[in-house]
This record gives sequence, C-alpha cells and structure tokens, in this order.
Amino acid sequence: MPKKNPPNPFLMFMLEIRNREEAKGRKFRGMEEVKDYAGKQWEKMDTKQRAPYVEQAKVAKLQARACEDKLTGVGTPYSTVAQEKHFLEEKGKLIRDSMASMVENAAKNNSLDTLELVFVSMGYFCEVSEGTFVPAELAAIRYCLKEGVMDRFHTLINPGSLPLGYAYAAQAHSEMHHKLPIPPNALGEQNYETIANKFREFMGKNAGEMPLVFTNSDDLAKVEQMLSKIVDDDPENPEVLVCSLKELFYLLKKQSVKMLNEANRPIPTMHALQILIMKDVYDYTPKISCDFHEGIGDGKYCALSQCIRWAFVISDSCCTDLRIPMEPGKHLPENADTEHADATLSIAMNNLSFATPVSDAFDHNMSRITCVSASASVSDVPKSNPWETTKGSDLASADRPVASSCGRGTRRLMNANPCATTSKPVSAGRGKGIWMIDTFPPLGSSKRPSK
Repeated sequence: MPKKNPPNPFLMFMLEIRNREEAKGRKFRGMEEVKDYAGKQWEKMDTKQRAPYVEQAKVAKLQARACEDKLTGVGTPYSTVAQEKHFLEEKGKLIRDSMASMVENAAKNNSLDTLELVFVSMGYFCEVSEGTFVPAELAAIRYCLKEGVMDRFHTLINPGSLPLGYAYAAQAHSEMHHKLPIPPNALGEQNYETIANKFREFMGKNAGEMPLVFTNSDDLAKVEQMLSKIVDDDPENPEVLVCSLKELFYLLKKQSVKMLNEANRPIPTMHALQILIMKDVYDYTPKISCDFHEGIGDGKYCALSQCIRWAFVISDSCCTDLRIPMEPGKHLPENADTEHADATLSIAMNNLSFATPVSDAFDHNMSRITCVSASASVSDVPKSNPWETTKGSDLASADRPVASSCGRGTRRLMNANPCATTSKPVSAGRGKGIWMIDTFPPLGSSKRPSK
C-alpha cells in the first residue's frame, strides 16, 4: 500500500486549488499537475496568506493520528483498551495492597480477631450484554473472627422491565438458581437510591469512607458491575471497592498460622482455600436464608445464605488456629454437632487438590467441620491443641466411624494394610496408625494420589 503524504500547509493549499479549479470545469491528470499549477501561486504568498493552510495542516495531523489507532472487533480503539487495562491493573494493585495492610496491621495490634469485615453477594436475572447484569438480590453481612456473623443486610431488587428479548434467559436462570419471580412480577425495592442509602447505612461507621467488601472471586466482576450501578451513581460518595474473598481468606489464614508460632506448619495455597470455598459444605443449611428462600425451602442460591456460609468456612479454619470458641449460629450452623469436637482429629478427606504434601503436619491445615474427622479418646487429646492426638491415642482399630457435621452423612476410615489393599495410605495427624480413605477421591480434583 503506497504511503500517504503527511498533512502539510502546501498540501492543504493544493487540495483547495484542485477543488476550486475542478468546480470551474478544469480537469487535472494527477496531483503532479496540481502541484505544478499550485506551486507557482504558493511561492508568491507571504506568511500571513499561508497561515490558514498551516492551521489546517495541524488539524489534519491530529485527525490522522487519531485514525491511525487500530480498532478491536467491536470498534473500540486499542489505545482505549490498553488504558482501561492499565487502570484495572493499578486498581487491583491498590486493592491487594489495602487488604494486606489491613490484615497485617490488625495482626500487629493483636486485633485480628476483632477485625470487622463485610461480605457481599448478589443474584441477577440475566446478562444483557457482555459484563452487564440485571440485579435481582443484594445481601451483606458484617463479620469478625471473634464474634462471627454480627449483622445482616438483605434486599430483593425489582429492576423494572427487562430489555426486549431477555425474558426467556431471565426465566431460565431463575429456575436454575434463585427461583425469584422475574420482571414485571419481580419482588423487592425498585428505587435504587433507597437501596443505596440503606446499604451505605449498614456498611460504614465513618461518614464519607467505605470499607472494602469481599465476594467470591468467580463472581467479583458481576458483583462489582451491579453494585456500582446501584451504589456508585452518586459522585459525592466514595467508590465501593469489591475485593477477592479467597485473597482475604489466604491473608487471614497466613496470619492465624503465624500467630501460633509453629514455624514448620505449612500454609495452604490460595487455590487450596478457594477449593474450600467452592466446596460449599454448608449449602442447604436452614435458617440462614432470606424470608423468600426460607419460605420455598431452598436457600442454596440465596445471596444472604451465601455470605453466611463463607463466614462459616473461614471461621471453621481460622478460629481453630486462634483458639477462638465457635458459637453455633454465628461461626457455624445452629445444628452443627460440636460435642465430638474435642475428641476428633482432622483427616485429609479433601486434601486440597494435594496442594500440601502428606506429612506429620498435614492435618493442621484442615478444619474439623469442613473435613471429615476420625474419632479419638478425649483423654488422649492435649488441651493445648484439641485438634491433635498424642502418640498414645487409640487409632489402631480395623474400622472406625468418621463424623461429618450438619447432617451431611458419614464416611468410614479403614486401617491401611499394605497386604490387603493397593490404595495409598494417608497419615492421620500425630496419632497411632496409618489410615486410608475407602473409595473417596479428593474433592475438587479429578486426580488421585499416585500409587
């Protein structure tokens, strides 16, 4: 492709001459002929006469530079995409630094257990365009490790009418997930300003300052888009910063393990902790959903229930490290069986996709509720750490029941006898015996232990 002549004052004058002469009926055989004809007049012009063409050349250069930017498939200039990417990277770094600073400062001040956190979850009717969702439900809880779930906020959202052609998608999503009636029969508050005021009132103690809010990483972009549509319309209010729950979980776990002063104790990876969140062992827990979902007897996809279940998973893991007593209804379900808690040791039923190798300290990363537990004698459990067993623990029986909370059934552990089975044994804490899980693959992964 021939290179185009760059805009310059003489070129602008040539174009004007050509247009003017052709309007009179003259025909030029090419720009070279125009150049010869216009050049004679250009040489006779002074600076003042040339000034308009100098200005036209400057404008033309700016326009040409703007047109040089290539467009994406949807017509967006790549320079704009690059700027947005840079902005998101800087925003993400700011959020991560803020999270790390918040947790580290709380640990230094011995206030990690009282650090107040806000978990947010939202349901939606449908996706109307790439990255744009129609909100259906908003829920939030205020939580800390010491008190568990301290306060709750929930509202159903009536977005008005759906965009034309999206009723079927909204109905299909509702039937598969939250079961809420779709517009125009949607329930809840229709005024976004009212929702925003109530949400901000629930959120913060400091006027003009919004704390970080945390949600599941897989839904982060959805929640951020819907929440910003509702809450961030008022430019006088600060932006709500939506953060990754798994990153928060990792920071809390890292600090809680560090405060135990056990240098050899491994810390689960962020991916491993995300598996615990996604495993969602507290789904269908009663009495933690909104009135609507309690009424239909299905709270799995209730936004309020989801926030509380995240709190239960984090409590189950971190409160054990910090020796914080867990209260049913705040740290774990009201119907959770805690009577056997002091007589159990954590076992690697779902060894977090084998993120941590089987070792003497392996079960330290597991929680007593989210993982199955093998029963042991109460007298064999040292009071300093109720989740470990001594060498004198009786774990040598051939078949021992395994307890699981919240009525989710039981599994049985079998004494691993290399002569009788080819399954790979799993070490169970520091007690006697080597135990293997009978026909139970690691949750969250299709892989099996190597033989």
